[in-house]
Amino acid sequence: MMAAMISALRLHFLEKPDPFGLPHVMSFLSPVAGFGMLAAAFAFWRVGVAHYQSTGT
Repeated sequence: MMAAMISALRLHFLEKPDPFGLPHVMSFLSPVAGFGMLAAAFAFWRVGVAHYQSTGT
């Protein structure tokens, strides 16, 4: 996530176009996507812990 943010800042400050042809704002959305994935993983973790059943041994 940090590498994507650093490369986005480089493109912004050097005023170079995005190599993938994406809009300029898309390069700064990587932290938002990262935190979204973190929230989804945490939600799945909580569901798994709530439904955990020990084998009893």
